[in-house]
Amino acid sequence: METLVGTWKGTLIRSNGDTLDLKLNYKVISNRSTIVETVFEDDTEMVTLYHDEGEKLVMTHYCALMNQPMLNESRLTANSIHFEQSPSCTLSKDRDAYVNTYSLTVDPDNPSVLKTRYTVVFPDQPMWINDGLVEKVNEL
Repeated sequence: METLVGTWKGTLIRSNGDTLDLKLNYKVISNRSTIVETVFEDDTEMVTLYHDEGEKLVMTHYCALMNQPMLNESRLTANSIHFEQSPSCTLSKDRDAYVNTYSLTVDPDNPSVLKTRYTVVFPDQPMWINDGLVEKVNEL
């Protein structure tokens, strides 16, 4: 994930048809033990922290839905990483609205293009699927 360090900008398309500006920023902190992802969906700011737990990567997402879902690495390939809800996460789709999956995929033909996908579950409405497409911004 350290290859993601920097700023990425593009668009987020929600399954309900909404299109938002998407900006992601990645930085490494704590003697390379944690990666901070700062997310801007239009004017809404959120933060996700990634760190190793044993042999797997785990994430905690500090969400605009006013909760903190925890997700564990579920699949890792050369170009992507996928996360699913951690068994230790106390949020439940029967009573809470929260992010329950997240994935990051770098375009193998163009590593300055990143695709994101996350799902949000709700107790009383269909799941949202949100797809982001961002490009790395050259910073001076």
